[in-house]
Amino acid sequence: MTIREVIGFADETFPNTFSNETKTKWLSQCDAEIWQDVMLLPPPAFSGYNWDEDADLDLLAPEAYEMLYVYWLDAQMHKAYQEIAEYTNAAQLYNHLRARFAIWYADTFDPAHGGCKPDLFPPTVRQGETMTLAYRIPYRGEELAVLQTIFRTQDQVILTLALSDVTVDGHTVRADLTQAQSLALPIGIVTVSFVGTTTDGKRFEAEKAMKIRV
Repeated sequence: MTIREVIGFADETFPNTFSNETKTKWLSQCDAEIWQDVMLLPPPAFSGYNWDEDADLDLLAPEAYEMLYVYWLDAQMHKAYQEIAEYTNAAQLYNHLRARFAIWYADTFDPAHGGCKPDLFPPTVRQGETMTLAYRIPYRGEELAVLQTIFRTQDQVILTLALSDVTVDGHTVRADLTQAQSLALPIGIVTVSFVGTTTDGKRFEAEKAMKIRV
């Protein structure tokens, strides 16, 4: 679910007077906790969301657990309205689904040992700053002959990282963007995808392009 979709759903089920900006800040708090406590990623790499720029970005939890964002918003709104019983009910629903999501994520990606979602990128890249991107691929490092991480806007390729530019630990790829590389990324939404070839000649690529905001 995108930020816009979550807020739209929450507004339909619970009419309210809060602005989209306020609800986006609440969703930032929710994903900041997921980023740090469930995915075990460093807090500075997550800078939160802004309604005007990020309304169409996907939130971190996958489709099976996306209702946790609606329950979270319901809880925050009921809390602000001092509706304690309704807040408690929404918070319980959120905590239950978030706990299920945490178990699934740990079993699937093993973040305690460096694993993460294939499309997991910090939502914001600042020009001129170094940063680390992490994603997972379907083959282990020793099975790779070629790997390219491609940054593009629409049909224009801006930056390509080769296998020699990244480190691979099992299925997890980590790419350290230099200051010069981050400066090469244009302001706006940049899509990121990967494509590769195994040592036995099998070609593979990302099923879905990932998005970051520069």
